Formats: sequence, C-alpha cells, structure tokens
Amino acid sequence: MEQHFPNPPARPSHEGHSVAAFASRNKTNRPWRWLVLLLLALLCGVVWHASRRVPTGGADGIAISGNSTAAKARGATIRVGTWNIHGGTGVDDRRDLGRIAHGLRDLDIAGLNEVHGAWLWEKADQAELLGRQLQCGWLFAPAVRQWYHYDFGNALLSRLPVSVWLRTPLADSEGDPRNVLLANVAWGDQTLHVMVTHATRRSPPKRDLQIHAIFVMFLALNKPAILLGDLNTDLSDPRLREFRDNPDVVDPITASGGPDDRRIDWIFLRGLKAVKAGMVDQGGSDHPLVWADVALPQ
Repeated sequence: MEQHFPNPPARPSHEGHSVAAFASRNKTNRPWRWLVLLLLALLCGVVWHASRRVPTGGADGIAISGNSTAAKARGATIRVGTWNIHGGTGVDDRRDLGRIAHGLRDLDIAGLNEVHGAWLWEKADQAELLGRQLQCGWLFAPAVRQWYHYDFGNALLSRLPVSVWLRTPLADSEGDPRNVLLANVAWGDQTLHVMVTHATRRSPPKRDLQIHAIFVMFLALNKPAILLGDLNTDLSDPRLREFRDNPDVVDPITASGGPDDRRIDWIFLRGLKAVKAGMVDQGGSDHPLVWADVALPQ
C-alpha cells in the first residue's frame, strides 16, 4: 500500500538575507576603503615631495646677523679658519655644538661646512647657535632645502663687519646641491673678499666642474682675498696642485711647513701674508679645524 507522508515543514532560509546584508555592508564600507587609499596615496606624495633635495638657488644681502663689530686685538693680524663641522657630530657620534664653539673661540673669521638648518620645532639654525655662543656675527648659506626647511649648507662667522654678501649655486651633482658664499669683510680700511665653499664628493666629474668654477671666481676677486672650504680633493688632483702652485696664491699650511698628505680642507690667500698656520683635530667633527694667522703685506 502506498503511504503518503506529510511534507516536512520548510526551514526558514537566511541565505538570501545574509548575502544581501553582506553586500549591503560591503557597499556601505567601500567609500571608507577608497578614502583610506586616497589618504595613503596623499601621504606618500607628501613624503616624496618633502624628501627631495631641492637646491636653494642664489641670494644676497647687505649685512649679517649678530654682533660683528671688531676683531680681537692681535696686532696687524687676524685669525681665519675653515672647518667642516659635520653638523656638530664628533667622531664619538655625539652631537655637541659646544665643542665646535670651543674650537672656534680664537677665530676672527670662520668658514663652516656641513652646517644644518633649524627644523620646524627649532628656533635657530646651527650658524646662529654658534654665533650666539661666540658673540659674533653669523650667516647661514643653505644649499639644500629638504623636509620643508633649509637643511644643509655653509656658514660664515665673523667678528669683523660684513658689508655685503652673495650666495651662488654651483653645478648640481646628482641631488647634492652645493654653493659658494662670498662676503665683503671690513678690516680697518681694507675690504677682505672672503669665499666659503664645499665641493661635492659624490660625482668626481661634477666636483671637477665645481672646483674649476671656485678657482675661477677666487682668482677674479680683487685682493686681498681668502678662500675657505672643504674641496673634497687633495694634492693628487692636478687641478688643485696647479692652483696651489700659482705664484699669486698662498697656502698657509704649506707655507708654515704643515702636512700636505690627504688634506682636503683648505685655506688659500691672495694679497695676504701667512704669519702662522696649523690644524687642530679635537674630535668635535670628522674633519680637523684648519686655521691661519694672516696679515697684509708690508
């Protein structure tokens, strides 16, 4: 006999509702996903834009900041120096501008390299911090703008008045901008033409172009003139050797019997006499301080 069983009650199905709910939630969350992606792309763009090493270009002025009024009494001589301060970081990897200021305390004119600018939360660049500690005039000459501030460059410290200055870019070297700072410094009734510069070491061909431009500018200056800087090359470079051997150019370290081997930080004079010179390596930087006492020829 054929038996008939009642149909089992239908189970409530939530499958359609679950799929619809998931699709609805997914559709609702989608704008937030796009917003997150947009914000990430914007952040990446800002980081890329801020991290570029942008040349600062040229600039000029008629004075420098701080107290540049008179040199310390030293008879008819003044003491000048050049120092790549490595941002104030010494060979012990400790940043201490106090050590740098101590090394510069006896100088009347100092040309500095690898000077760092002030971050947005800082009040002063390193040139100003040193100038205030030493109670002398200061001028920061940034070559690079990065992370939305003036990041890296040269500086001049002077106890003598500065009447005019000019910042000139050098040939860019693969994202490593460099410049020359030229200042007219009053010494009695004389005007000293002081150049401060730092040539690149990343690209030897670009460095050669920069050094050529530096030498041309220096030889074109009226005397007396002083060139201070880290040229990132030594006397194995025939261009530097030829320049140093020019009878119109004086290298105070060599004139004082100092070492020439592997020296890349230089002082050169024109129309001035080297009285005494030396090098001091006190560990405040990865470079020595090079100094010279100079006088006008009789």
